[in-house]
Amino acid sequence: MRIHIKTSKSATTKLGTRVQLRFSIGLDIREKLLITDLVKFFNLQDFDKYIYTTENAVNFQITNFTDIMNIIIPFFEQYPIEGIKKLDYVDFKTVGDLMLNKEHLTQSGLDNIINIQSNMNRSRLLS
Repeated sequence: MRIHIKTSKSATTKLGTRVQLRFSIGLDIREKLLITDLVKFFNLQDFDKYIYTTENAVNFQITNFTDIMNIIIPFFEQYPIEGIKKLDYVDFKTVGDLMLNKEHLTQSGLDNIINIQSNMNRSRLLS
């Protein structure tokens, strides 16, 4: 499982940077049925929109902001992530809340998101 914040250049945004939340699970192609069941479990309609396959792997990925805020975050609020990944989830949710409040459209909000992003998906020590 990976929760990730992607920032990229954008000619269509005022600040020139696009922010996107991503939730994904990648497995061996032998586990395609499990990935298909995840799409059904989360009541997502268009399988081709969420499942990507290669010769050896299958990936379930959600990038739609509404799906993340209305499906993924509530799921992990009800069934909390344990261990080191919990820290990344807290950052992910924080950025989601900032985006919900349109703070990613301001320079200070974007700077805050980039700072949060820079600390995600790294090995962290729990103190």
